Amino acid sequence: MAIAPFYMPLVAADLRVSRVMRIFRIMRVLKFGRYSNAFRVLGNVLHRKRQGLAATITILPGILVISATLMYEVEGDAQPAYF
Repeated sequence: MAIAPFYMPLVAADLRVSRVMRIFRIMRVLKFGRYSNAFRVLGNVLHRKRQGLAATITILPGILVISATLMYEVEGDAQPAYF
């Protein structure tokens, strides 16, 4: 199942089947976490810092909207064709 996506274009042109097979390939890569110490360490770090990461992912869109609005207000009259 892991190498089947490589051969799928030769056998079938159905995109759905190809996408499903790609999911199996991704799952195979994720299994490397069991055998690699680096993946295990990365998983532990992400687990420990999940609250900080969640806060960052929550705050960043707000900062993006505010900065884009300020940029529009400052540059909107000077370059109306680009806005």
